[in-house]
Amino acid sequence: MRGGGARFARRGTAALAALAALVTAGALAEAFLGDAYARETVPPWPEITPAERDFKTVPGDPDAPAVILRTSRDGRIFKRGSDTSNFLEYHWRLKILNDRGAAYAEVQIPAGKYSRVSEVEGRTIRPDGTIIPVPEDQIFRKMVTRARGYRELAYVFHFPAVEPGVIVEYRYQRVVTSIAFIPPWSFSGPEYTLLSQVSQAVPQIANYRVLCYHCPDPKPAQTPWRVGTDNGTRFEWTVRNLAPLREEEWMPPDRVAGTRLEMVLQTWRGAYWAGIERADTFINDWDTAARFAAFGYQAVIKDGQGTLKSLAKDWTQGLTDKEAIVRAVASHVQRDFRYLPGGDVYGTSRRIDDLARDASADNEEKAVLLAGALQAVGVKTSMALVAGRDHGPLYDNFYSLTEFSHVIVFVPEGDVGRWIDPTVTWAPFGFLSWRDSGAGALLLKPGGGTTVVLPQVTGVGLTRYDLTLRPRTDGSAEIEGTLFIDGEDAVEMRDDLIPASEVERHDMIRDWLRAHGPDGELADLSMEDLDDVDKPLRLKIRILVRGLITRTEDLLVVGTCLFDCYARNPLSHGARTLPFFVDRGRRRMETVTIVPPEGFTATAIPDPGTASSAIGAMTFGCDRKDDGTVSCLRAFTLPRGRVPVGEADGVRTMFDAIVELDRSGIALEATPQAKEKTR
Repeated sequence: MRGGGARFARRGTAALAALAALVTAGALAEAFLGDAYARETVPPWPEITPAERDFKTVPGDPDAPAVILRTSRDGRIFKRGSDTSNFLEYHWRLKILNDRGAAYAEVQIPAGKYSRVSEVEGRTIRPDGTIIPVPEDQIFRKMVTRARGYRELAYVFHFPAVEPGVIVEYRYQRVVTSIAFIPPWSFSGPEYTLLSQVSQAVPQIANYRVLCYHCPDPKPAQTPWRVGTDNGTRFEWTVRNLAPLREEEWMPPDRVAGTRLEMVLQTWRGAYWAGIERADTFINDWDTAARFAAFGYQAVIKDGQGTLKSLAKDWTQGLTDKEAIVRAVASHVQRDFRYLPGGDVYGTSRRIDDLARDASADNEEKAVLLAGALQAVGVKTSMALVAGRDHGPLYDNFYSLTEFSHVIVFVPEGDVGRWIDPTVTWAPFGFLSWRDSGAGALLLKPGGGTTVVLPQVTGVGLTRYDLTLRPRTDGSAEIEGTLFIDGEDAVEMRDDLIPASEVERHDMIRDWLRAHGPDGELADLSMEDLDDVDKPLRLKIRILVRGLITRTEDLLVVGTCLFDCYARNPLSHGARTLPFFVDRGRRRMETVTIVPPEGFTATAIPDPGTASSAIGAMTFGCDRKDDGTVSCLRAFTLPRGRVPVGEADGVRTMFDAIVELDRSGIALEATPQAKEKTR
């Protein structure tokens, strides 16, 4: 389930070696994370109030499928010997309001990197008060959510007896070894939220800097805190009546759209950080943030010199030209190491030997491999922490690694230099993805760092569909043609297809066709230029479909749009309150040649049409050919950019017009001779 506790659990991880006096390698041990803070007694669930039981309708949205009654996270930082960790308890409660709310029956809690989840519990409460717990043996730890060839480990379960009127809730614990950067907390959720609360107990010797986006009152309530010998201050923030973060197209990232809390360590009395060569005070500007991250990365590179030199030597054997060397090393790092997706930056990496043995790496580890291997063959590099466009902007006055989503590498060349994102695998050399285009970044330099803006890429690849549609008199149809997948579309598709087997590729294409086009049987498929990233990926297909043709005795009405059609307006009916973020542009061109069956001729074709707004435009038109066929062209473009919320009515009107154009059809009527034969 997206949102709720699953949303909160996204960043419950880290292993920041720089807190040398506080977090040791032993803190990462599985045994420590397992039972160190296990419950001795099971506490009661938070009381369900009469208002929660009686809640029936979301204000201003009577059709809302559910309401989040409350979410909470309670954090406490404990020190045990030389190990210090943050102990977090999560709770999430939702009420199902109608049948569509059944989508919240499934829960997925990410297991997390360098953290451990335990004490997972869930239950369903019926309107009559009957409680149905989630059986312990029905909470599974398994791989979920395929993404670029990678599946994430998560705890998964289903609430029992989910129907309108019930309340569902779950809770769990997580132990996090990072205390420098507290896991961010999103008060906002995927549905209207009545109450969201987060608290954090901080030791007396520590102080944290806080950034609360869109908080009505960013000042927390403060109370003394003590457990055994641990004592300090407990900070608590409470926000009520939050609008939902809708999963609607072109919404800003959650860091922009939602209400969100972030905390970063300012001081820890008695601690010393070798990376920034200071005691007590942690990061307080971007220079020290850069020094902190660079120290962690370069320590791994230095320790792995032998392996890096060996790898780089193999990858660049026989090459003397600098660009050829950089190309070769980048290609091997991108393609030889399976990418482990994630949107976190911690300033550390696993050992190079471990990466080489496992042949896998996350975003930081990919950058460490690339920078280290290039340095091993004498190529100067710098690393840059990037606030990806899908993550949100870089806030200049909040010095935290939680600002960033991934790490890339900069290779100086003349006055400009080249940026290489090692997480983008199957792309032309020098390709800068939409996540990097125009993004804010912290460039690591000797002795410090500086914030920069990555180059803005305005061009968008053109994906073309050249198709022939052959309707049949029984109402079925055959679609045959070639799909030319280019730009970001090709990069993302290759990331999935290239590592897969032939059988898996066939299934992936079949599922992609069903998601983007008509549902049918994939009769034939061939792929060309799959491995040639400098060319569009070509898919030659033949599909047998039903549902495209409306049939009467002497008339066939054939749809003119086959792929990426809009059956409905992608914007909700509610008032838009946020601007449109079109960071991933789109260009689609579809040409459909309709071949009437024998004895039929096109008697009516739709009028040409256009639809445009501040966000983009579509043009559509059909031509009757001398051979009796009809050719229809649909061109749709969304340039990269930001569109103010004041243009929302125009954008909605444009998509209303596109929906009508995509529903248009061509009338194929039996000829007089054919009608005579059937009588």
